[in-house]
Amino acid sequence: MDGNQEQEVKKDETQRENGDSLVKEITWRHYSFFVLHFIQSIFYATSFPPMRQYLYTKIANEHIKNTSFAINSTFDIGGNSLCWSHNASTERDATQQKIQAETATWTRYMTLTSGVLQVITWFYLSYLADFVGRKPMIIINNLGYILRLSVYAAVIYFDLAKGYLLIGLVFDGLSGGYSGYNQLTSIYTADVTKRGKMRGFFLTVIYSLTDIFYGSVNLLSGYMLKSYKFFWPISLSLIVHVILNITLYFIVPETLEQKGELKDLSPTKSVRSVVSFYLHKTEKDGGRTRFKFWLCLISYTLIMLAIIGKWDVTPLFAMNSPFCWTSVELGHFNGSLTIIQPAITIIILYILQRFLSHELIAVFGLLSMAIENLTLAFSTQSWMLYLCKYTYLKSTYNISNTFSVCLHDCPYFEFFQGR
Repeated sequence: MDGNQEQEVKKDETQRENGDSLVKEITWRHYSFFVLHFIQSIFYATSFPPMRQYLYTKIANEHIKNTSFAINSTFDIGGNSLCWSHNASTERDATQQKIQAETATWTRYMTLTSGVLQVITWFYLSYLADFVGRKPMIIINNLGYILRLSVYAAVIYFDLAKGYLLIGLVFDGLSGGYSGYNQLTSIYTADVTKRGKMRGFFLTVIYSLTDIFYGSVNLLSGYMLKSYKFFWPISLSLIVHVILNITLYFIVPETLEQKGELKDLSPTKSVRSVVSFYLHKTEKDGGRTRFKFWLCLISYTLIMLAIIGKWDVTPLFAMNSPFCWTSVELGHFNGSLTIIQPAITIIILYILQRFLSHELIAVFGLLSMAIENLTLAFSTQSWMLYLCKYTYLKSTYNISNTFSVCLHDCPYFEFFQGR
């Protein structure tokens, strides 16, 4: 690359750093999206914990007849708790191990069902958002979660077989699931913010505030489960999500002005366009930036898979020996983490941005996440669970910052903005 080309690259980087947002005139209706987003995060907290713990409850009830599940991860047999037994030769401990093993197996089925579909859908969401717009794709994504809630509510109310739960996960996965919702939220946020480090900081603030709202309700989720069991918290979340989706349709404006033509929208063309975008190089970037963007997307996808899998396994890990946590203790743990960690993350991010590049900050966050996962795997006492969780950067930071690196370093950001 000669001197003129280097100057052009530097000029393009400066323009990207100081570039305007896609939306030229931002109004209160654009910001209403984030208000709805925060309200939605509150009612995620009334549905996620019940859905995660319900499978364990249902399988336990299948193994233990004529006993009541006290919502606190213990089962009364002759006045004793399965989780209090640490002797592998006892009937109680053997039953507990069977319940835990079967729950882990079904959790793996559910994680794979949802995770694989989310990864496949992930590559289409941005492409489809360029044709139909951001708002329609967000509404479709929300509809997938609404259908998942509906299936869970039906299974709980009519006491259907646990296999039906997979249907709800299919609906959620095909609409993008949680990772798709994060992606679409990031795209909408990018549409109304300027490029550069400030976009990454704004994305982190949005996700951190989301965690604070989610965590505040999650603190009480255990008490809610203890008082109202599973059906009513999930039903409440279902009703609110329907109302929020209708509100989003009528109030939140579309950020994409120039959309593609529907006649050009086809599965084969979508695949060719996505593959071409990831693999083909141009003289403008010299092959350098496209390669970085490709690596960023792979990192983003792997992070989401790891986080989704850990979400389902960690509660099961804590509810069994040697921790034997109740749903109330799980609520305190998850709630406190989602409130305190974002504040720590924002402070650390602000400091790191003053001294490190965008890429090094992302590497720092990923190393922090790897250490946390390793520590979690070897935890044997409750305080160790708290310690490993409080000594790393929040997972949503790694999501938002990695995605921001993709948007910041790739000159083909128009792929996400319909340009």
